[in-house]
Amino acid sequence: MSHALIIEYNMLISRAVEDRLLPLGFASFDHAWTEPQAAEAARMRTPDLVVMGEIGPGDARDRLVREIVDEHAAPVVVIAEAHCTLYRNGPQGVAVSGRFPLSDIDAAVELSGRGNPLGLAA
Repeated sequence: MSHALIIEYNMLISRAVEDRLLPLGFASFDHAWTEPQAAEAARMRTPDLVVMGEIGPGDARDRLVREIVDEHAAPVVVIAEAHCTLYRNGPQGVAVSGRFPLSDIDAAVELSGRGNPLGLAA
């Protein structure tokens, strides 16, 4: 069972992301609306994948992405301006992959190596 942490200030967008991840094999979710909530949720249960959108005023997105990738080894898909970018562990630290159209978030998740695109039991 794959677990995702969705960090998004707007609850409607957060639920839409969850709906998008369900058919990709994610069965449990934590939702966070602020940076402190996101850091706490990741400490409480290590996510297999993090999807990050807007996290409110004064966000420290870059720092939070690096913290999650470094400390929890979880890939992070960042959604911004109708695109998404994948951040994950690489040989020299945090690796960045592509700038996918938002409609291709499935490709970013598949590239992350997390989840189960076919929804098959592991």
